[in-house]
Amino acid sequence: MQYSIETRIRDNPILRSSFNALAEETFGLSFEAWHQAGYWTDRYLPYVACAGGRVIANASVNLMDTVWNGNPRRFIQIGTVMTARDARGMGIARSLLERILQDWERRSDLIYLFANDTVLDFYPKFGFERVQEYQFRVKQPRGAGAPLLRKLDMEKTEDRERLRNCYERGNPLSRLPMRNNFGLLMFYCSSFLKDCVYYSRDLDAVLVIGEEDGERHLIEFLGGGAGISLKDAAGAAGEAGAEDILLGFAPEDPEGCVIENLDTEDFLFVRSGRETIKSVDRVRFPELSHA
Repeated sequence: MQYSIETRIRDNPILRSSFNALAEETFGLSFEAWHQAGYWTDRYLPYVACAGGRVIANASVNLMDTVWNGNPRRFIQIGTVMTARDARGMGIARSLLERILQDWERRSDLIYLFANDTVLDFYPKFGFERVQEYQFRVKQPRGAGAPLLRKLDMEKTEDRERLRNCYERGNPLSRLPMRNNFGLLMFYCSSFLKDCVYYSRDLDAVLVIGEEDGERHLIEFLGGGAGISLKDAAGAAGEAGAEDILLGFAPEDPEGCVIENLDTEDFLFVRSGRETIKSVDRVRFPELSHA
C-alpha cells in the first residue's frame, strides 16, 4: 500500500475528520470537541499515514515538560497509536515510530509510551524497556472532616481560569510534575472528569477527585500555597469515614505512604536518552498526563 506520512493535520479539516474517525473506531473517542474548544495545541502532534486522502494509521508525539531529579526536562510521550483494520500487518506503525524517533530522540531527554499486553514484544525492538509503575496510597489524617471544597463548573470561563491558574503553579507534591500542557489537562477536565474538579479556598488549590473501586482517589493536586503537605492534600480530598486516599501521581515525599505495584492494563515503556527512569525509581507518571 502506498502512503505518505503527514505531521500537520490539526488545521486540515479532511485529514482531521479522518483521524477522528479512526480514533472513534479504535478507542471510541474523538478529538474534535477538544479541538473546537481550542485545547489542541502544537504540543500534540499526530504523525499520520495517509493513503487516498484517508488516515490509515497514527502515532502522536506529546511534548511533556517536567522536572526530574531537580532538573527541568523535556520528555516526549508517544500516544494514540492506531492502525486501520485494512492496513494492519504492513509495517506502517513501525515506519511511524521510526520517523518519530528520528525526529525527536536528539531533541528530548527521554521518550516513553504506554502499551497494552498485545504489543509487549513490539516496543523493545526500538529500544524501549518496560518499567514498573507504583501506586501510592496515603492515610487520611485522623479527625479530618468533610472537606470545604467548591465544585468547579467547567462550562464557566472564571472556573476554567481558576483551574488554569492553579495548573500554572504546578503540583508541589509530585515527584514528576507535568507543565506547560494545559490542553492535555483539559482533555480530561472538560469531558470525562468535568464533574470531578474542586477548589479549596483554604489551600488555594484545585483537586481532581474521583472514586476507584469504592476508594477515594486524589487524581491530581494543583496550586497551593507555601508549605503545603501531602497530609493537607489528603485531608482536603478525603470524606467522612474514608481511610485511604489513592494518589494519581508519585509524591515527592512518600513518607507514610503505602507503596504497591500499580496494577493497570497499560504498561509503561521507556526509551532512555539523556535521562532514564527505572523500576527502582518507584515512580508514576501522573494519571492526567497520559495521552
